[in-house]
Amino acid sequence: MTHKVEADTRTEEGAVTAPNCKETPVKYKKIASPYDRKETWGVIVRNIFGIDTRRNREIVQYLPHKIVLNETIDSEQKIGAVGDIMDMMGYHWIPGDDLKQFFGQCDYLLGNFEATIVKPTLKQPKGVIYNTAQRHDENIISSLRDLFDPKKTYLSLANNHAGDFGQEAFERSVRLLDQNGFHVFGLAETPYVDVNTHIRIIAGSQWSNQVCNYISPLDSLEKSRGFIDQGHFNVLYPHWGYELELYPRPEIIEQGERYVEQFDAIIGHHSHIPQPLAQANHNAAKTIVAYSLGDICTRAPYKKYRYGIALKFAVGLNEKGRWVIGDLEWSFTECHPISNIERQTNLIENLPYLPKSNIA
Repeated sequence: MTHKVEADTRTEEGAVTAPNCKETPVKYKKIASPYDRKETWGVIVRNIFGIDTRRNREIVQYLPHKIVLNETIDSEQKIGAVGDIMDMMGYHWIPGDDLKQFFGQCDYLLGNFEATIVKPTLKQPKGVIYNTAQRHDENIISSLRDLFDPKKTYLSLANNHAGDFGQEAFERSVRLLDQNGFHVFGLAETPYVDVNTHIRIIAGSQWSNQVCNYISPLDSLEKSRGFIDQGHFNVLYPHWGYELELYPRPEIIEQGERYVEQFDAIIGHHSHIPQPLAQANHNAAKTIVAYSLGDICTRAPYKKYRYGIALKFAVGLNEKGRWVIGDLEWSFTECHPISNIERQTNLIENLPYLPKSNIA
């Protein structure tokens, strides 16, 4: 199930709206933040003074870079995943050869498309005085195409920046992705996508900077099991947690423990820096809770935003006929400058602020 926008209606600004999608008038928040005042101030402090490398450090540990979680016997398919595809601020993003090679044998790739494709002249909504709006140029399409086959690329739009420029701009961005062959999901009407007959990806966002009723809310997934298909391997792809925190808070870990009782694997994003990829158990099988894959690309001014995780894992049948994760591999990534107008993402061995001893 992918979101399809049919014949469009264009405004004077060139935006596109879907005729079946009724836009609800909204009052934009002057301070466009997903948090309350205390948490908003916390993000500002972490931006200015840096990352706390010790807070919650002992709660959860990283899995080894390569591991076999379960023995599988048949029908393996390999899923690749990245975190936030961020605003390049007019710069061109180049996926490095090593990154492309890492995902080369994958059957599918997941990513969080955390910006709206808009024209450079489009301004933020009236009345907004503070907004960290995320905008993509159309050249992000060619960059993503260079990374992986669009027909096998699945982009979630359930994130806190979906409402930055309003629904008309959002629908135009959806249309451009769809026209270029990408699969999009995480919308209110299409919260999940079946990539094949036995793998389902379900997206939801804990946060929204603006009132945005056209993406999938995370709390609705927790309250309803209607999105889970017992005949599938169900992957939850949540936009959750808190920004610029190296380790998840105890309440997020508790949330993950609840989710892993329902879903076969959890792959999160939103923190803008990598968080641990941990082992968990689901239906007598080993699985993963990846709290955040960080940023796969960005032109944010602070170096701390450059880092992410590239993840890939095989899904196959075990001897009991259940779909489980077999072999798994991951690597840290860095999006770094290679010219005055280009940024490139490559695999790296470790984060500059993460002790190697914290990885098994």
